[in-house]
Amino acid sequence: MSAERTARWTAPLSMFVREYFRTTLNIVLLVVIPALVIFAVSDSLSRISQVFATGLTTDMAESMGALWAAAFLTGMMGFFMITGARGADRRLVRAGYRPLQIVALRFAVIAIFGGLATAASYLLLLTRLTPIDHAQMLLVMYLAALLYGALGVLIGSLIPGELEGSFALLFFFVMDAFIASPLFGDPSGIGLNLLPTFYPTKVLLYVTAGQPHDSVHWVYIGAYAAVVGMLAAISFHRAAARG
Repeated sequence: MSAERTARWTAPLSMFVREYFRTTLNIVLLVVIPALVIFAVSDSLSRISQVFATGLTTDMAESMGALWAAAFLTGMMGFFMITGARGADRRLVRAGYRPLQIVALRFAVIAIFGGLATAASYLLLLTRLTPIDHAQMLLVMYLAALLYGALGVLIGSLIPGELEGSFALLFFFVMDAFIASPLFGDPSGIGLNLLPTFYPTKVLLYVTAGQPHDSVHWVYIGAYAAVVGMLAAISFHRAAARG
């Protein structure tokens, strides 16, 4: 009986993972997007930073690029996984799976591919710099990826159209990554500190510079992840239950 219960979890999980890897473009994007953001965008950011004298070094810009790449990849994966999986999820519900099980399985897949996106971005980052604290940098990048994975699920559950939803996620990401970045000064006074990667970026920049940061930042990141994850799980659960 225990083997049967285990198979009820592992069988759809492996199916979801294989479904992702069957699309060659997904594998290509795991390399192309981090390379584009880390090597191209971060170089532009460091040049702009020198013009405006924001104190953002090249290493900081490249670290931010790695975090953005991991977050964006996971967010888009979460969004398209949800919008493209409605038929499969309905069949699983008809086969006897509870909507809560499907939610747990989908979030497990996001955790797996968030780790892959983080690893790909981090490995490319290592070709540009040597982080002082590998563990903290990896952790904050992974948490940012999970945040955007949950955000992608939330948007995919609320906006049925792939075009509309992907534009909504892209717009939110651009506002989060650039407007709330150090390039535009300290955004905490205008409410942009409520954006997903504000505190992950704050921790990342301190770690890159080898400076101590306030440990309460981890609390903010954890609280934000818990709230977004819960909202995404509730929205996805409702969508799956309707199937």
